[in-house]
This record gives sequence, C-alpha cells and structure tokens, in this order.
Amino acid sequence: MDAAKALLSLQAAEWPTYVDLIPTTFGTGSEVTRFATVYDIEGRKQSVLLPASTMVRVHYRPELLCTLPDLEVRAGFCDAFAHCFESLWARNATPESVELATAGMRIGMKILHNWGSRTDEHFRALQNMGRLGGQAISLTKTTAAHALSYEWTQKWSIPHGFAAAAALPSLHSFCRDRAPGQRSLWIQARAMGARNPAEVHDHLLHVIQFLIPADVRWRLSQAIRSGRVQAPCPDRLANFPMVLSPSLINQLDGQTAMDLDVNACSAFVIKQEGGAGDGMRITPPAEPMNPACP
Repeated sequence: MDAAKALLSLQAAEWPTYVDLIPTTFGTGSEVTRFATVYDIEGRKQSVLLPASTMVRVHYRPELLCTLPDLEVRAGFCDAFAHCFESLWARNATPESVELATAGMRIGMKILHNWGSRTDEHFRALQNMGRLGGQAISLTKTTAAHALSYEWTQKWSIPHGFAAAAALPSLHSFCRDRAPGQRSLWIQARAMGARNPAEVHDHLLHVIQFLIPADVRWRLSQAIRSGRVQAPCPDRLANFPMVLSPSLINQLDGQTAMDLDVNACSAFVIKQEGGAGDGMRITPPAEPMNPACP
C-alpha cells in the first residue's frame, strides 16, 4: 500500500486519481493515512504525501487475514496499540484524535481478552483497531516510541510493531514521574482499564511481554544495549509531550532494555472499567529470554 501511494505521489495529476486498497495485514493504518513511508538508499526513513487529487478507497476483507502467522498478528497488534497510545499524549492531539485513539485502545483490550481466536470477527476487530489507530496518527503523527524504534528495525530487523511498542513503559514512566497531572495519562489509564496512571506502567509492561515473543525480546534488548548510531527522528521526538535530550534518550533506552529482560509474572490481571471481577487474565509464554539457552 505504501509503494502504491509513493508512486502516486510522484505524479502531478490534474484530474482525480483513485487508488483502491485492500489490506491483507493490519496495524500500520496505512490504508487510512495520506502519507507513505519509504526508505532511501542510505536506509533513512522518509515520508511522502499523496496529492490532494488522489482519492483513496479502502476495502476491508477480514477473511484475508486468516492465514497470517501468529508473529505477524502480534506485531500488527503492537503497532496499532502504539499508534493509539502515542496519539493520546501527542502534542498535536485533537478532540477527534483522542476519541479515535481511545476507541482503538478499548477494542484492543477486548481483543487481548480473547487472544488466540482466529475467526473473521476477531480479525475484523483487529482491522478496526488498526483503522482507528491509523486515523488517530493521521491527525497527530506518532511520537517518541516510534522515533526510538526506527533504528532497531532498520539495523537489527526487529519487526516494526514490536520495536514501536517496546519503549512505551519507559516513556510512560518518564512522563508520569515528571508531569503526573497530565490529562493524557488519565485518558490512557481509562482506555486500558487502569484505575490511575500509576497502574499503567505495569499494564504496559505485561502486555508487551505477553505479545512480544521471548526470543524477539532478547534480540531487541541486545540491539538496544549495542548503542545508537544515529539520532532518533526529530519531528517524532518533537511531538512527544516532554523534551528528550540525548542523555535522557540513553537513559530511556537502558530502561527499555531492562523492561524487556524482566520475565513477567505467570498471570497478569487487567481490571476492566468499572472494576467488576478479575477482568482479563494474560498468561505470557514460558520461554527462556536467551534463545541460545536450553
């Protein structure tokens, strides 16, 4: 889809051009944004914009997702979840983007409650979550979690969704500790079914440990510890609610690596809004962190 949009961005059409998109994965939100992500010959991420004369028509076919490998489903979920979560604290957030992102996160929490289902209804919900997240970031753009993640994907081949979600716990803690009264933190908490922002860190930590396979967490942790070779995307960093200096980014990277190394408890309970019952129980797979270990 991004390749099609990138090609269309090169033409100066005087007449309306139509492009029909049929997503066969989910999570990127590419089908509902007017920009395409491409990489130049040096491996640098670039964004190009569709001309105003191009009309996009999207056809959702959830049955086409039924053959997706489990790894792709997990990575897609992480990407969509990161879009929704980041959009809520973005400097560019609007009332419309907040409504879209909140709805997407709530759908995501329901999906986690029934994780493992491979019905058309399940994939329709995943596509809906991805669509809402895509619509939200088309208004706000992404923030620091995406900015920090690009190098891990480009240099270490970590699937983008996993890389984008990995830093959410450390970034959330950073915001909560330095600006605890932010309205966006409370909106995120409510969307996740947490009682307050203080609970969100553990919610995020356990969710990413459940969704990101242990061998990927280990590789990502090693990638982070190897250090950065380029500065994170500046416009995405600028959209984060707080200024991140290079030294702070190094601290956040270190905390993210430690978060990925920690083995979650055997079961994590997310209380649904209203606090009735146990809510949702997520059980992470029992795998060694280091794939080289027996």
